[in-house]
Amino acid sequence: MFVSFNSFSKELESCSVEKSKNIEAVSGVKNGIITINVQGNPCYKATLNLEIHSNSSQVYTYKHRFKPHVAIHWEDLEEKDVVKYINYQIQNYNFIECSELPEIKQTGELPYYRDLLVSVVKYNELKSSDCKAYIHTYKHYEGNRIVVFPKTGAKSIVVR
Repeated sequence: MFVSFNSFSKELESCSVEKSKNIEAVSGVKNGIITINVQGNPCYKATLNLEIHSNSSQVYTYKHRFKPHVAIHWEDLEEKDVVKYINYQIQNYNFIECSELPEIKQTGELPYYRDLLVSVVKYNELKSSDCKAYIHTYKHYEGNRIVVFPKTGAKSIVVR
């Protein structure tokens, strides 16, 4: 069996990309920084780390395999795809008022957000409170992750 050098070297290509950005004061987050990095060898086995810090303290972290976050076949995944993903997430980070969170359907699910990780009562409580929420991709085919930052500066709450 013959294996070309190109296919062998592509399989071993590693990914090591990190980018940070200062973010506006959000609820309990002051002097905020969002950092996203993807590290791994080979690239299709890389890990995505997303962190939000406030005054040098970590207030939110998300860690997952990177590959499920993009609609690219694992054999074709390259570091340039990681750079594109990170640049998009950093440039388009999205904080909203909690009052802007989507309404819950009668089934107890959010449109495009699947099942809640908190009770419906807690979700509605947060939705009506004075807080901010951060939304980011939670795997390209499974919707988004919603994280709430209460005004009190309490720990972030993952609601979806």
